[in-house]
Amino acid sequence: MRPWVPLHRQLFSISTVVLACVAVGVLVDGVAPGAGPAEMPLWLVLVAMAVFMLVNSGLIAVVVAVSTPGAGPATLFGPPDENVLELGMLCMGALIVLVLALNPPVLVLVLLPLHVVLRAALIRPLEAAASTDGKTGLLNAAAWVAEAERTLAGTQGTERATGVLILDLDHFKAVNDTHGHAVGDHVLSAVAGVLRGVVRAHDLVGRMGGEEFVVLPRRAPDGARSVELDSVELEVVAERIRVLIADLRLEVPTLRGPLPITGLTVSIGGAVAAEGGSDLASLLQAADTALYAAKRAGRNAVRVAVVSEATATATSPAQLMPERAPVERVTD
Repeated sequence: MRPWVPLHRQLFSISTVVLACVAVGVLVDGVAPGAGPAEMPLWLVLVAMAVFMLVNSGLIAVVVAVSTPGAGPATLFGPPDENVLELGMLCMGALIVLVLALNPPVLVLVLLPLHVVLRAALIRPLEAAASTDGKTGLLNAAAWVAEAERTLAGTQGTERATGVLILDLDHFKAVNDTHGHAVGDHVLSAVAGVLRGVVRAHDLVGRMGGEEFVVLPRRAPDGARSVELDSVELEVVAERIRVLIADLRLEVPTLRGPLPITGLTVSIGGAVAAEGGSDLASLLQAADTALYAAKRAGRNAVRVAVVSEATATATSPAQLMPERAPVERVTD
């Protein structure tokens, strides 16, 4: 029972569990009537667990399929780790029943591990929600800055980063003013999809707020590299993103039918760390300056700068990012 979950969803979740338990009860009574937990064959316990998951997950999948036509298996049944967690909890439930039947005092030793597992299961989604941007599914500003700082500080194992990209959608305010913020949210989600398709799974991608995104490519050290090579590689990634966004053709569902959205462009500013390395604030400031250069060049452009060895800043990334979030910063 969570206060932020609507009541009808809570009632639906309770109903799916109750109906799953009823189905399991009918199965057990039909196959082994009157059998206690200690006498129940293992195969029946396993079948009962499967029936519970089938009924519970099946009811949820039906509702998801009705509300989200064309949804894939991951959307209908949830990610694999959540299903494994569900199975683990069912196994824990079976063990508790056996303990109650055979030696009830031993239950004290089971309750603490069960409580810890349940707490972990509840905390993990909350942590994910706290670090994720709700409109795009990317990292939010605070989470991205924290991960980027750890990467640049060398605390992410063998991965390292030498540059950063800041992306700003051109004339995005006009999309919101003309079609509404709901359409603008679809555009932001589509741009996030482009970024996920271009970067690698271990690269850091985040939404800084408004129409701004940021990318920190990461890779394993592979010997000596020059700033020039890093700059060229960063520009290649940025140009690929720019072209893909310019080629986007969206059809946003509205009450009046599909609304075609075309002509989207993005300006990208990049910054490459100096030979001796650079902190995140210096990289972001240099990339932001390069972004303004791309805007002044007519937008739909890429500019990449190299952070000077002498560059120093007293501004932390956490202080820098909120100032860069408002949409009004860009004048069209």
